[in-house]
Amino acid sequence: MGTAILYYFLSTSAIINTVTAHLLGSFHFHIFSVMKLLKNFLLLFLFNFSSAQEGSVQYRNDAELDLYFQEIKDNDSIEWERVKEFGNLKLKIDKSIRHKLFFKNEKALFKPILNENDEYLLKLSKDKSGHFYKDNAENYFFVNKRFKNFNVQLAPIEWEITSDSKQILGYECLKAYGNKNNEGTHKSFSRIEAWFTNEIELSHGPYGINGLPGLILEAHKGSYHFYAEDLKIELQESISKPTTGEIINEFNFNKLMQSSVKQ
Repeated sequence: MGTAILYYFLSTSAIINTVTAHLLGSFHFHIFSVMKLLKNFLLLFLFNFSSAQEGSVQYRNDAELDLYFQEIKDNDSIEWERVKEFGNLKLKIDKSIRHKLFFKNEKALFKPILNENDEYLLKLSKDKSGHFYKDNAENYFFVNKRFKNFNVQLAPIEWEITSDSKQILGYECLKAYGNKNNEGTHKSFSRIEAWFTNEIELSHGPYGINGLPGLILEAHKGSYHFYAEDLKIELQESISKPTTGEIINEFNFNKLMQSSVKQ
């Protein structure tokens, strides 16, 4: 009897140990599987986030006197006395406007930041300053001038990248010089300087200045000088094209605006 009980006890213990080991093994297996799944999901999420580059850049504009008014100031003192109030007012407004570049992979939209407490003239200037849109197929400037909507097709910029470098907002940036050429004559009508970072491999920038192998954080064109103040890598809502208007190339649009000023 005692031997039978001992045998039963030993047999039961063996079964319990076997079942316990199996359960623990299965438990550790499932935990390992779950951890592996979570790790793969995290890696996939980080890969998608890094490859889907989205965010925004806020720029200030350390503007100088508009080139039209600067020419008058340099060459016609009498005319300058007549128009200097308007020239200085435009300069004050240009300096006060902050702009934001929203980017989502190949799409980008550059526009002024609107505030509810903007004074009338500042709000009007922002409304008339236009929006710059870019994607893989299009690169244009939408603006309302002389009571008419225009889609200004921006001329491509021919870039020359230098070895000059500096830090902007913690990003290593390279300096580049660019020219916009008039179609047909190849005569340069715009000289540009820009600083871009290869750490964000998107060819966007402020004020329609783009086409470099990295995001532009500082740009100088004419009397406008854009400096990035804040850069955020964050998810963006879909970027939509601005309203459509009459299609015109950049060179002809500039001629049209200059002729309207001189009349």
